[in-house]
Amino acid sequence: MKKIFRVVLLTLFTCNLFGADVVDAYRELVEQKQLIGNAGITGESGTKAIKSVMISPSNIRKILGNTLYKRPDSLNNYYVTPEGHFKIHYTTTGNDAVSPTITNSENVPDYVWEVGFAAEKSYSLLADTLGFDPPPPDNQMDGAEIDIYIVNWAGSIYAWTYPEDEVTATSREYDRTGYTTIDNDYAESAYNTNGLDGMRVTVAHEIFHIFQMGYNWWESNGLIGVDETDGDTYFLEWCSTWFEERAYPEINDYFGYLSTFFNDPNNPAWSNSYWYSLGIFVRFLTEQFSDNPDFLATVWETIKTKYAFQALDQTIEDECGASLVLYWNEFARRCYYTGVRYDARYALSDDAKEFPPLYVLLANRKKLTDRIDYSSTIQQFSTLPFLITFSADLFVGLSANVAGSENLVCGYLLDRFGSTSASRSFLEGNDFLIGDVLSQDTLAIFLTNTSTTSEMTVNLSITAIPDSQVIPVRFLALYPNPYLIKSGSELLLEFQLGKVTTDVNMALYNLRGNKLFHKKIERGLLCRGVNIIGIPSEEIDARYLASGIHFMTIQYGQKSFTKKMMILK
Repeated sequence: MKKIFRVVLLTLFTCNLFGADVVDAYRELVEQKQLIGNAGITGESGTKAIKSVMISPSNIRKILGNTLYKRPDSLNNYYVTPEGHFKIHYTTTGNDAVSPTITNSENVPDYVWEVGFAAEKSYSLLADTLGFDPPPPDNQMDGAEIDIYIVNWAGSIYAWTYPEDEVTATSREYDRTGYTTIDNDYAESAYNTNGLDGMRVTVAHEIFHIFQMGYNWWESNGLIGVDETDGDTYFLEWCSTWFEERAYPEINDYFGYLSTFFNDPNNPAWSNSYWYSLGIFVRFLTEQFSDNPDFLATVWETIKTKYAFQALDQTIEDECGASLVLYWNEFARRCYYTGVRYDARYALSDDAKEFPPLYVLLANRKKLTDRIDYSSTIQQFSTLPFLITFSADLFVGLSANVAGSENLVCGYLLDRFGSTSASRSFLEGNDFLIGDVLSQDTLAIFLTNTSTTSEMTVNLSITAIPDSQVIPVRFLALYPNPYLIKSGSELLLEFQLGKVTTDVNMALYNLRGNKLFHKKIERGLLCRGVNIIGIPSEEIDARYLASGIHFMTIQYGQKSFTKKMMILK
């Protein structure tokens, strides 16, 4: 577990309160809020350090009072970065002193220069590369620069960033200016990452918060289990933790937060215990939409008028016609391949070999002999995983259905011993064929509750199918759909077979019934169970197909099955 917890977007400061004094002054409020589950820390003195509290701008003075809402005024030096975006306040004497060593051409302490460099790097990456709106000017301290205060947090916290003045030039109610306070050396053992690297990821994290406050920080969004003063804070933290890794991929400070999700993945996605651990979900999404480098900036543009959850869902739908919950289910499947289960072909990233294993409840881990039945509760917008092993080589199917009107998104992966794994979605309410499994294989099933407002009860059955049972032929899926000509992507056809007795023929037709493409899959390449056949893009591109609606048909013996698809140029 990470030894220290980053505290951001919080207003609590006086010139006389630093380090342990702040911790003591704030402890009562923290305990009243009952925050962040098991993500607490132990500071240098051995006492438990504060946990994260997020206070919306409209509640700052009501909760903290005016005396605790002021900037530090004991730092007697400042440095304005050459690019002009930041004013860094510091001192070389007393408790908050930075090292006086100077080797840079700006003639300021090296630590201060490094802070300015990290801040400007973060600013440029966000504004110039990733397409985010620059933060509104901060005119509190003799200029429009963003203020960074360097103080001695003594291993109690990484940094605090404070929402301040409302931006009256926009019609948005919750956009603010802000400033941040960081530690003077990050030397204490309570920090997971020390020295300049600890400072760098912290500055990146906090500067993104300053950018975020120029959009909107909704204080309430109707999600179950979100405190009225938390609002969309979970998404702000997901994004800032992601940005640490985007700015400094070699540091990996975010490793220290992952256990709160991997050790207990069954809570709603916006749970406050996941605020910092789900930066990897933002990373997963940005990689899925890597063709659009402005994907996340588009989400934030939508946050100007919509809550974060709705903005993320809408952006995904606009991008590919899918929904957020489908990506959440696939993300959960990818989280299987971490730690000792790491497989570079399927893992979230190269870093995943260092991630903790995804925990599955003991009750959800069983060995299949003939049949296993579950009746389980899934929380709002969360994924419940199951792990099934096998007593022998079997032929396996499963089904899942909901005891109510809510929708369920279902996926599984078959971790094959010594062979290529399979990862697929399947439809709730239908029997689904897994196919042949070996006794050394592992079946991981992931069931996602699509509702943001209510829990659901799901019935899941995993069955060993006898050889005598007739297995129907089904055309299960066709993707990507729409299919983009010249995209370089394979067109994948997924279908289910019982006994393999003949070849499978595939054909593509236009609306007039003209056959535009044909491909035969010989029986020797087919298996009992689910087959996925890929048609290389060059085979499709060579047909010079027109944009529009088409029909893909598979024929097996005397049976044929058709799915509609859209082809785009």
